[in-house]
Amino acid sequence: MKAIISIICIIFSTISLAKVDINPSYLDFGVIEIDNSDTQSIYILNETESPKVIKDVSFFGSFEIFVDNYCPDVLLSGDECEIEVTAYCESFGFIDGSLDIEIQGEWPETVFVEAECSNF
Repeated sequence: MKAIISIICIIFSTISLAKVDINPSYLDFGVIEIDNSDTQSIYILNETESPKVIKDVSFFGSFEIFVDNYCPDVLLSGDECEIEVTAYCESFGFIDGSLDIEIQGEWPETVFVEAECSNF
């Protein structure tokens, strides 16, 4: 019985924990003055040993938040790409949404985005 447990432990210890890293997982722009904007970036890093297909990048939420996706359709092993998110405040209140990122062979990731629009 001890031999079986030892083999299982060895197998699990050699499994690669490499993955696709999406950072940050939450964007908080804080307070933005009316008629101004702020831009922050989300980075996707392929830490696996194989290329990863970025199937979809979609934003759902306030129309005052814009997304510029600079990622290729296929992210090679060790490569990183950038998605820029810009919040533009036109009126008082909160703006928010979610950026959904779908990568082949990975669980879908959601990055939540929020900002408060104010006159300070």
